[in-house]
Amino acid sequence: MENAQLVVKAHPGDSTRVPEEETAGRPGVRLVRSGNSQDLVLEADIVVVVSSTTGFEACVAGRPLVELNLTGLNQSAEYASAGAALLVTKASGLFEALDRLQHDPGLVAELRQRQRQ
Repeated sequence: MENAQLVVKAHPGDSTRVPEEETAGRPGVRLVRSGNSQDLVLEADIVVVVSSTTGFEACVAGRPLVELNLTGLNQSAEYASAGAALLVTKASGLFEALDRLQHDPGLVAELRQRQRQ
């Protein structure tokens, strides 16, 4: 994933400084506080969501999707259970999932088919 850029879009209702604190000084990471998530989805090669309608936008756009659930709680995103996304439940698994999506066109095709369903 050399030369990759991670774009983090803070939730519109997030008024904390946590996104700035966590992304500051990290090479290849850009924080976005405003704007349309659809535009970011269309620019993305892979979309990662926690719990968001942005996952639906990624499915409509045919983008490979990763559902990130580090809490173990039901976060109401159902993309992975529908087979439309890879589910990641440990932080250490995120880069593995991204790597799989970059190098396994069959997996990407399978996710796209499930997203259309």
